[in-house]
Amino acid sequence: MKARNWKGRFYVHILTFFYGYLELFALVNGSKTLPSIQWSFQNPRFQEGSIRLNVLSYSKVNIICPTKYVALKETDSDPTENQLYENVWMVDSLSYHSCNINTSIASNKKLLNCDQPSKLHWTKLLFLPLTPFGDAGYNPGETYYYISTSDGGKSSLDQTSGGHCKTI
Repeated sequence: MKARNWKGRFYVHILTFFYGYLELFALVNGSKTLPSIQWSFQNPRFQEGSIRLNVLSYSKVNIICPTKYVALKETDSDPTENQLYENVWMVDSLSYHSCNINTSIASNKKLLNCDQPSKLHWTKLLFLPLTPFGDAGYNPGETYYYISTSDGGKSSLDQTSGGHCKTI
C-alpha cells in the first residue's frame, strides 16, 4: 500500500485557496486585466518604442510568445520559425538600458522561454504587492523593466546580451 503525500497536497490546497483569495481581492479592489502583449519583433507596439504600462496592484497582463499562427501586421510572407524564438527577462534599470543582463543580480530573471513557435505559450504577470512564496512583489510607484536578448534564433535563447533588445 502506498503512503499518500498528504503534506504536499495540503500545501497545494492552501496555495490554491490563497491564489483564489487574491483573485477575489483583486476584483473587489478595482484591479484590471490589461491587453495581452505578443512578445514578438513583429509587434508594431515594440517598433513604435518601449511599451509602458501603468498598473494597479493585483492587475494582470499576459505575455504571449510569438507563434507562426498569429500575424500582427500585414507582410508579404510569413515569418520563418527561426525568427520566432524569444526570451523574456525581468531586469534592473542598468541591464535594460545596456541590453546586457547582469545575472549575478537575483532580481534579474528569465520569465519566459519561447522555444516552441508552433504552440501557444504565455505567462501571466500578476502585480501582487506580496507573493504567496514570500518573494518581494511589485512595489507601487516603482518601474520594472522587461527585455529580450534573443535575436529570434533558437541558439540565441540563452543569450544575456544584445538580441532584439539592441535591434528593435
